[in-house]
Formats: sequence, structure tokens, C-alpha cells
Amino acid sequence: GAAPLTRARTTRMAAIMRQRMRNGFALCDAWSDAMPSLSKLLEEAGTSAYGDRSIFFPDERSRALSTMPSFQRAFDGDVFSVRLQPQVDLKTGEVVGSEALARCLTPSGETIPPSEFIPRMEAEGNVSGLDYFVFEKVLVTLNDWADRGLKPLPVAVNFSRQTVLDPSFVASILALTSRYDVPEDLLEIEITESMGAFKNMELRGAMEMLRGQGFRFALDDLGSEYPTLSAMSDLPFDTVKLDRLLVKRFADDSMSRSIVEGIARACEKNGIRCVAEGVEFSSYIELLVSMGCHYEQGYCFARPMTIDQFTNEYLVDANEDAERTIPIPKGDGEEVS
Repeated sequence: GAAPLTRARTTRMAAIMRQRMRNGFALCDAWSDAMPSLSKLLEEAGTSAYGDRSIFFPDERSRALSTMPSFQRAFDGDVFSVRLQPQVDLKTGEVVGSEALARCLTPSGETIPPSEFIPRMEAEGNVSGLDYFVFEKVLVTLNDWADRGLKPLPVAVNFSRQTVLDPSFVASILALTSRYDVPEDLLEIEITESMGAFKNMELRGAMEMLRGQGFRFALDDLGSEYPTLSAMSDLPFDTVKLDRLLVKRFADDSMSRSIVEGIARACEKNGIRCVAEGVEFSSYIELLVSMGCHYEQGYCFARPMTIDQFTNEYLVDANEDAERTIPIPKGDGEEVS
């Protein structure tokens, strides 16, 4: 007879299926003592897809994702949320904008890092839903700031390769934006360098169309893949964000320092904002400014925070001639906690 369907055998089968079905799958079951039709069994198995599939996911984080009833219902509930991390002028401490960051919570309130849930959503073909969820949350926030008479700050939203290369990307962005009274120049679309799509003509066309409507574009994680440094000249970016690992190495590694300074000077000369990501040491600030990098996003100034916290701390009345600033850390190379 057939070998028993043990946990180990089922886990091996699931691993093989994940390799072969990169867009994701759900392993479900249905049973009957009678002889139902195949369509009936498939219907029952499909229904069980929204039940408990935790057999492959022993830890709570993975189980929280695997047993999620549907990503759309997760977006409508409190599973996903958006945080804002300030972007700061390194010379003045002025908060000049922010990046919207997705966060996922387990039922007990533990935060699941993006490095865990985003690759999973990409594999399952659900990441575009997350991208548009974050984007619309930003639109709602910007609209709310205007309604409350607050001076808005630009917000950057990172989009995955899966989303930006979809033929409906431009139409989706324009359709969502049309629902809200938000100036397009307050919205910055971030594209990650590692997506390796910069020679793609569809991407170039999408960028040109959206830039024509007033949207801004940022090149994220520059320096994570040196061969695509040419993306700075190939595509019209308004902002370049230095990869956090490159920034972390540049103080002690002469080659990394030369790369950082070369990128920063090129940005300065061509009117492109250069933002250093992941700055954790106060001693880096003066060094970055001397190289021509004038903006930062990282724990050195502020961690990601709720939209309400960001609003209360950094937004001012539109009629006030004032800006919100963060004190520039001073010190001899200590790590900022």
C-alpha cells in the first residue's frame, strides 16, 4: 500500500511544491466516507484553505501569516499597519519628509519584520496588494493633514518589482490618487536597486508617464549592487538613497568611502537629493555632510513611528512660518540607541 502521510513526508512534499510553484499555493484537505464528485471535494478543500494550516509553520510569526483568512481582510483589519520614519536635513535637523513602512502584527501584538513577511508575500503573489495598501494609507494621511490645516511633508512609498512591472501599475496609481485631493509632488515612488529592472522599457515608460503627472521617484538601496550604479544616469530619479550596509562600512573602508562620496557629489552636482539610510553613529553625520550627502533616514535621528506620533511631533499649522526639527546628535562615534 501507499506510504503513510507522516508530518515529515508532508513537509518534504510542501518544500518541493514551494520550489515548483513560486507564485504560492495552499495545501488543503477534504474527506468523505461517501463517493462525492471531484468538484465537491475541490470546493470543500478550497474552503479549508482559510482554516488552520499551521502544520508547516511552528512559530507564531509564520503561523500568523499562514492562517491569515485572506490578505484583503488582513488589510481591512489590524494585521497590517503603516509607520512613518522621518527624513532629516543633516545640516539643520529639519524634518523634510518621511518614508512609509509596512508593519505586520501577530495576534499577540509581536511585530513581524518586513524581511520575513514581504518575501513570503512576493512568493505568494500578494505583495502588490500590500504596496497599494500602504500607498492608499499615505494618500488618506496626506488628505487628512490638509483637512486639518497642517503643512504637509512629502512621503515616500516603496513598490516591489512585481508591482512596478505590472502593465496596470500606472493606471492603478492614477486611479487611487484621483480619489484624494493630494498634490502629486508630495508622493515619492521608491524603486529598489536590487530589483534589476532598470533596462526594462515598461519601467522607463511608467516612470515618464508618472513624472509627467508630477510624481517624484527615488532609487532605493543604491550601492547594494554596484553594476546598477548606471541607473542614476539611465533613469530620472529625484532622490537617491544609499544602502545601509554601504553607509555602515564607509567610515572604516576606503573603497566604500570613495563610492559614497562619488555618489553624493554626483547627486549634489545634478540637483538630486542624496539620503543616507541606516546611520547609527553620530560621528558619521559630519563626515556625510563633508562628502556632499545632506539627508539621513535612520535610528540616529528617529525610529519608525505611528502616523499619529509623526503628525503630533513634526507637522505644523500651514499658516505658521516654522519647521519642526530634530536635535542633531553630537558625540565621538557612539552608537545612537
